[in-house]
Amino acid sequence: MPSGLGWPLARFRDLPALDHAALVVVDAQRAFVDAGYHTVLPGCELALHGAVQLLDAFARCGLPSVATRHAHRAPPAAGGMGSWWTSFLLEGSPQAELRPEIAERAATIISKQHYSAFRDTTLDGHLRQLGTQTVVLAGFMTHVCVDTTARDAFQLGFDVVVAHDACASRHAELHLASLQCLSHAVARLGSVADVVRALPSAPRAARHRPSGQQALELEPLQVAAEPRTTEHEGDA
Repeated sequence: MPSGLGWPLARFRDLPALDHAALVVVDAQRAFVDAGYHTVLPGCELALHGAVQLLDAFARCGLPSVATRHAHRAPPAAGGMGSWWTSFLLEGSPQAELRPEIAERAATIISKQHYSAFRDTTLDGHLRQLGTQTVVLAGFMTHVCVDTTARDAFQLGFDVVVAHDACASRHAELHLASLQCLSHAVARLGSVADVVRALPSAPRAARHRPSGQQALELEPLQVAAEPRTTEHEGDA
Protein backbone atom coordinates (compact mmCIF):
# COMPACT_ATOMS: atom_id res chain seq x y z
CA MET A 1 0.00 0.00 0.00
CA PRO A 2 1.24 3.57 -0.67
CA SER A 3 2.23 4.49 2.88
CA GLY A 4 4.19 7.59 3.74
CA LEU A 5 2.67 9.78 1.03
CA GLY A 6 1.54 12.46 3.47
CA TRP A 7 -2.09 12.30 2.38
CA PRO A 8 -3.91 12.98 5.67
CA LEU A 9 -7.41 12.11 4.46
CA ALA A 10 -6.61 9.06 2.35
CA ARG A 11 -7.68 5.58 3.39
CA PHE A 12 -5.21 2.89 2.41
CA ARG A 13 -6.05 -0.78 1.97
CA ASP A 14 -4.01 -3.65 0.61
CA LEU A 15 -4.55 -4.27 -3.07
CA PRO A 16 -6.86 -7.17 -4.01
CA ALA A 17 -5.67 -10.20 -5.93
CA LEU A 18 -5.20 -9.15 -9.55
CA ASP A 19 -5.52 -12.58 -11.17
CA HIS A 20 -8.72 -11.43 -12.88
CA ALA A 21 -7.80 -7.78 -13.40
CA ALA A 22 -7.98 -5.59 -16.48
CA LEU A 23 -6.10 -2.34 -17.01
CA VAL A 24 -8.01 0.67 -18.32
CA VAL A 25 -5.86 3.63 -19.39
CA VAL A 26 -8.18 6.62 -19.61
CA ASP A 27 -7.69 9.24 -22.33
CA ALA A 28 -3.91 9.23 -22.70
CA GLN A 29 -4.28 11.60 -25.64
CA ARG A 30 -1.96 14.14 -27.22
CA ALA A 31 -4.04 17.04 -25.89
CA PHE A 32 -2.95 16.23 -22.34
CA VAL A 33 0.69 15.40 -23.04
CA ASP A 34 2.10 17.02 -26.17
CA ALA A 35 3.78 20.41 -25.86
CA GLY A 36 1.90 23.26 -27.52
CA TYR A 37 -1.62 22.43 -26.36
CA HIS A 38 -3.13 24.57 -23.60
CA THR A 39 -4.58 21.39 -22.09
CA VAL A 40 -1.19 19.80 -21.28
CA LEU A 41 -1.16 18.57 -17.68
CA PRO A 42 1.59 19.00 -15.10
CA GLY A 43 3.16 15.63 -14.32
CA CYS A 44 1.81 14.14 -17.55
CA GLU A 45 5.10 12.60 -18.70
CA LEU A 46 5.62 10.75 -15.43
CA ALA A 47 2.02 9.52 -15.50
CA LEU A 48 2.36 8.46 -19.12
CA HIS A 49 5.51 6.52 -18.31
CA GLY A 50 3.65 4.78 -15.49
CA ALA A 51 0.78 3.85 -17.81
CA VAL A 52 3.26 2.35 -20.29
CA GLN A 53 4.86 0.31 -17.50
CA LEU A 54 1.44 -1.01 -16.51
CA LEU A 55 0.53 -1.92 -20.09
CA ASP A 56 3.76 -3.87 -20.45
CA ALA A 57 3.28 -5.61 -17.09
CA PHE A 58 -0.31 -6.63 -17.87
CA ALA A 59 0.82 -7.99 -21.25
CA ARG A 60 3.54 -10.07 -19.59
CA CYS A 61 0.92 -11.60 -17.29
CA GLY A 62 -1.52 -12.30 -20.11
CA LEU A 63 -4.05 -9.88 -18.62
CA PRO A 64 -6.24 -7.61 -20.78
CA SER A 65 -5.78 -3.91 -21.31
CA VAL A 66 -8.01 -1.16 -22.67
CA ALA A 67 -7.20 2.40 -23.70
CA THR A 68 -10.02 4.89 -23.96
CA ARG A 69 -10.06 7.86 -26.30
CA HIS A 70 -12.42 10.78 -25.75
CA ALA A 71 -13.60 12.44 -28.96
CA HIS A 72 -16.79 13.98 -30.37
CA ARG A 73 -17.82 13.88 -34.01
CA ALA A 74 -19.25 17.34 -33.38
CA PRO A 75 -19.43 19.45 -30.23
CA PRO A 76 -22.30 18.32 -27.96
CA ALA A 77 -25.52 20.26 -27.60
CA ALA A 78 -26.11 22.66 -24.71
CA GLY A 79 -26.75 20.97 -21.40
CA GLY A 80 -24.29 18.98 -19.31
CA MET A 81 -20.91 18.74 -20.97
CA GLY A 82 -22.06 20.93 -23.85
CA SER A 83 -22.74 23.81 -21.46
CA TRP A 84 -19.82 23.28 -19.10
CA TRP A 85 -16.91 23.36 -21.58
CA THR A 86 -16.20 25.94 -24.26
CA SER A 87 -14.01 23.66 -26.39
CA PHE A 88 -13.97 19.94 -27.20
CA LEU A 89 -11.79 17.12 -28.45
CA LEU A 90 -13.05 16.37 -31.95
CA GLU A 91 -12.67 13.27 -34.12
CA GLY A 92 -9.91 13.68 -36.66
CA SER A 93 -8.02 16.36 -34.76
CA PRO A 94 -4.38 15.66 -33.86
CA GLN A 95 -4.95 16.41 -30.18
CA ALA A 96 -7.62 13.69 -29.97
CA GLU A 97 -5.15 10.98 -30.98
CA LEU A 98 -3.86 8.54 -28.40
CA ARG A 99 -0.18 8.82 -27.64
CA PRO A 100 1.54 6.20 -29.83
CA GLU A 101 3.16 4.38 -26.91
CA ILE A 102 -0.34 3.74 -25.54
CA ALA A 103 -2.05 2.94 -28.84
CA GLU A 104 0.60 0.40 -29.82
CA ARG A 105 0.34 -1.48 -26.51
CA ALA A 106 -3.36 -1.53 -25.59
CA ALA A 107 -5.22 -4.68 -26.60
CA THR A 108 -8.48 -2.78 -27.06
CA ILE A 109 -9.21 0.88 -27.84
CA ILE A 110 -12.62 2.24 -26.89
CA SER A 111 -13.90 5.63 -28.05
CA LYS A 112 -16.09 7.53 -25.63
CA GLN A 113 -18.02 10.79 -25.45
CA HIS A 114 -18.65 11.09 -21.71
CA TYR A 115 -16.45 11.37 -18.64
CA SER A 116 -17.08 7.74 -17.75
CA ALA A 117 -15.54 5.06 -19.96
CA PHE A 118 -18.64 2.95 -19.22
CA ARG A 119 -21.28 5.46 -20.35
CA ASP A 120 -22.69 4.56 -23.80
CA THR A 121 -19.79 2.22 -24.58
CA THR A 122 -19.31 -1.54 -24.68
CA LEU A 123 -16.65 -1.51 -21.94
CA ASP A 124 -18.78 -3.22 -19.27
CA GLY A 125 -19.75 -6.11 -21.54
CA HIS A 126 -16.22 -6.38 -22.89
CA LEU A 127 -14.73 -6.71 -19.40
CA ARG A 128 -17.35 -9.21 -18.27
CA GLN A 129 -16.71 -11.34 -21.34
CA LEU A 130 -13.06 -11.46 -20.29
CA GLY A 131 -13.98 -12.52 -16.74
CA THR A 132 -12.70 -9.30 -15.20
CA GLN A 133 -13.23 -8.80 -11.47
CA THR A 134 -10.91 -5.87 -10.79
CA VAL A 135 -10.43 -2.74 -12.87
CA VAL A 136 -7.06 -1.01 -12.55
CA LEU A 137 -7.17 2.61 -13.71
CA ALA A 138 -4.56 5.04 -14.99
CA GLY A 139 -4.75 8.13 -17.19
CA PHE A 140 -6.14 11.65 -17.45
CA MET A 141 -7.60 13.64 -15.79
CA THR A 142 -7.65 12.14 -12.30
CA HIS A 143 -10.48 14.31 -11.00
CA VAL A 144 -12.67 14.10 -14.11
CA CYS A 145 -12.64 11.02 -16.37
CA VAL A 146 -10.57 8.72 -14.15
CA ASP A 147 -12.69 9.58 -11.11
CA THR A 148 -16.00 9.15 -12.94
CA THR A 149 -14.88 5.87 -14.52
CA ALA A 150 -13.77 4.56 -11.11
CA ARG A 151 -17.15 5.34 -9.57
CA ASP A 152 -19.07 3.71 -12.41
CA ALA A 153 -16.85 0.61 -12.26
CA PHE A 154 -17.56 0.33 -8.54
CA GLN A 155 -21.30 0.77 -9.04
CA LEU A 156 -21.23 -1.96 -11.70
CA GLY A 157 -19.73 -4.40 -9.22
CA PHE A 158 -16.03 -4.32 -10.07
CA ASP A 159 -13.28 -3.93 -7.50
CA VAL A 160 -11.32 -0.79 -8.38
CA VAL A 161 -7.65 0.11 -8.07
CA VAL A 162 -6.23 3.48 -9.10
CA ALA A 163 -2.53 3.68 -9.91
CA HIS A 164 -2.05 7.14 -8.45
CA ASP A 165 1.32 7.89 -10.05
CA ALA A 166 0.02 6.91 -13.50
CA CYS A 167 -2.63 9.66 -13.38
CA ALA A 168 -2.49 13.43 -13.66
CA SER A 169 -4.81 16.43 -13.31
CA ARG A 170 -4.93 20.11 -14.11
CA HIS A 171 -3.73 20.95 -10.59
CA ALA A 172 -2.00 18.83 -7.95
CA GLU A 173 -4.71 19.79 -5.46
CA LEU A 174 -7.43 18.36 -7.72
CA HIS A 175 -5.42 15.16 -8.26
CA LEU A 176 -4.94 14.68 -4.52
CA ALA A 177 -8.51 15.58 -3.59
CA SER A 178 -9.92 13.08 -6.08
CA LEU A 179 -7.65 10.26 -4.93
CA GLN A 180 -8.42 10.85 -1.26
CA CYS A 181 -12.17 10.88 -1.92
CA LEU A 182 -12.00 7.71 -4.01
CA SER A 183 -9.98 5.96 -1.31
CA HIS A 184 -12.80 6.37 1.22
CA ALA A 185 -15.59 4.61 -0.64
CA VAL A 186 -14.64 3.45 -4.14
CA ALA A 187 -11.06 2.49 -4.92
CA ARG A 188 -7.87 1.15 -3.46
CA LEU A 189 -4.82 3.28 -4.20
CA GLY A 190 -1.45 1.94 -5.26
CA SER A 191 1.63 3.09 -7.09
CA VAL A 192 2.64 1.57 -10.40
CA ALA A 193 5.20 -0.49 -8.49
CA ASP A 194 2.53 -1.67 -6.03
CA VAL A 195 0.28 -2.81 -8.88
CA VAL A 196 3.08 -4.59 -10.73
CA ARG A 197 4.05 -6.46 -7.54
CA ALA A 198 0.42 -7.55 -7.03
CA LEU A 199 0.09 -9.04 -10.53
CA PRO A 200 0.17 -12.83 -10.84
CA SER A 201 3.64 -14.25 -11.37
CA ALA A 202 2.53 -16.94 -13.80
CA PRO A 203 1.11 -15.71 -17.14
CA ARG A 204 -2.46 -16.67 -17.90
CA ALA A 205 -3.71 -17.72 -21.32
CA ALA A 206 -2.95 -14.65 -23.42
CA ARG A 207 -5.75 -12.10 -23.39
CA HIS A 208 -3.51 -9.17 -24.23
CA ARG A 209 -2.59 -7.91 -27.67
CA PRO A 210 -0.18 -10.24 -29.47
CA SER A 211 2.85 -8.61 -31.04
CA GLY A 212 2.08 -7.18 -34.46
CA GLN A 213 -1.69 -7.48 -34.09
CA GLN A 214 -3.90 -4.42 -34.46
CA ALA A 215 -5.83 -3.27 -31.39
CA LEU A 216 -9.55 -4.03 -31.30
CA GLU A 217 -11.30 -0.66 -31.72
CA LEU A 218 -14.80 -0.24 -30.27
CA GLU A 219 -16.93 2.78 -31.11
CA PRO A 220 -19.42 4.49 -28.76
CA LEU A 221 -22.94 3.08 -28.64
CA GLN A 222 -24.40 6.55 -29.14
CA VAL A 223 -22.92 9.53 -30.94
CA ALA A 224 -24.25 13.05 -30.53
CA ALA A 225 -23.51 15.43 -33.40
CA GLU A 226 -24.32 19.07 -32.83
CA PRO A 227 -23.40 22.11 -34.98
CA ARG A 228 -20.83 23.89 -32.88
CA THR A 229 -17.36 24.93 -33.98
CA THR A 230 -14.90 24.66 -31.06
CA GLU A 231 -12.02 22.23 -31.20
CA HIS A 232 -10.88 20.64 -27.93
CA GLU A 233 -11.82 20.24 -24.29
CA GLY A 234 -10.00 19.82 -21.03
CA ASP A 235 -9.29 23.35 -19.83
CA ALA A 236 -10.51 24.10 -16.33
